[in-house]
Amino acid sequence: KNAAQAFQVRGSVVQVEAWPGGLIHDTFVVSADSSGQTERFILQRINQRVFANPAALMENIERVTSHLRAKAHLSERSLMRSVVELVPANDGASWSNLEGQAWRMFRFLEGTTSSSVVSEPDQATQIAQAFGQFLDVMSDFPSKPFNDVLPAYRDTQRYLDELWRARDEDALNRASCAHAEIGFIESKALDAIALQVFRKSGQIPLRLIHGDTKPSNVLLDGHTGRPVAVIDLDTTRLGLLIDDMGDCIRECLSSQPAHNDKSMRQHELALIEAIVSGFLSELTLAPAREEMDMLVSAVKAIALELGARFLADFLMGDIYFTTVQPDENLVRARQQLRLAKRLASDEESVRAMVDRLVRGIAV
Repeated sequence: KNAAQAFQVRGSVVQVEAWPGGLIHDTFVVSADSSGQTERFILQRINQRVFANPAALMENIERVTSHLRAKAHLSERSLMRSVVELVPANDGASWSNLEGQAWRMFRFLEGTTSSSVVSEPDQATQIAQAFGQFLDVMSDFPSKPFNDVLPAYRDTQRYLDELWRARDEDALNRASCAHAEIGFIESKALDAIALQVFRKSGQIPLRLIHGDTKPSNVLLDGHTGRPVAVIDLDTTRLGLLIDDMGDCIRECLSSQPAHNDKSMRQHELALIEAIVSGFLSELTLAPAREEMDMLVSAVKAIALELGARFLADFLMGDIYFTTVQPDENLVRARQQLRLAKRLASDEESVRAMVDRLVRGIAV
């Protein structure tokens, strides 16, 4: 409650409740009463183990949300109906430092919902359109200088090195349980770093991307189900279109019921088509063919990277990703590696689909 009162909230704070949706930051819902009217806010204690420089993080978010608001009146797009709004601290700053802990507050977007599971292609299209709108609106953002608040994020080679180190140390004698998975990643190391190598090649100019395109980061209208806002801007950074598009595909496929098929199911192929179409439909400028030719490789690379991260965490004792069961990170790794295998088995047909969709917008 003391943290909530550090921000410019009208009226008096009457309730602060923990919000279970926060994975990185400690998140709370604050209710304030002003002349009988209740207003809600999202209060977060920034995880400074992940974001060591909260001032730089909040400067980024201020710039991004200001850019979104400045363009809102020029657009009729659904995304522009709502822009996440920071509530200033009492001193006017975008965050507050209370006894060494960094806090921030957003206005609660009432009447919205979100889902971590994408079950139908139409739902996938809408999620993709929201992220595509975000990318398009941010395409003219003056990205330099932009604070790199997660310098090691998506550094695939570093994640692989951590896995090899955890395997060699094997502090908890778990490596024997993951022998096959470690061997598979070793055999696919070049595939795992393919996106990172392409990103660093300079063939495609970097742009501002969202950086965490999971379905739950799109708020949906509670009545119509249409997207109204993209949230969680902490990972906003310089990257490629296929970083966001590829991770959205991986996230949506990962939300499907687990199966052991060696190739993609028709429903999964339909989801991929819906996501690619959704992104492309919102871009004012068609993406470069060289970049889109890398999309399938990007999805595989991101799945392999995440599989390596889960495996390393399993070997080190589950110190980063929250777990309930002892082998949960191993199960998560296997899910990502199965996805990479299925994509590889159907790579030719998925590439043909992407090529058809890209040619369609180029006509």
